[in-house]
Amino acid sequence: MYWEPTSFTKPVPPRVKRSAGRPKKNRRRDATEIPAGSGKVKWTLPDFQCTRCGFLAATKEFPSNPRGGNY
Repeated sequence: MYWEPTSFTKPVPPRVKRSAGRPKKNRRRDATEIPAGSGKVKWTLPDFQCTRCGFLAATKEFPSNPRGGNY
């Protein structure tokens, strides 16, 4: 025993109150579970092909130097 017994009541931790507002999006995972990602789906734009020269680019803008053809 580390402490001498007293006649006072034992201390009690404060009650946990549920916070107001919308509940959390994800549940609390167990320590043995794989951690979840950010929750957002990652996607990229497909490459667009220029109708004038066939150049592949990540934007719909035409290249400044078309590779040929009479336009």
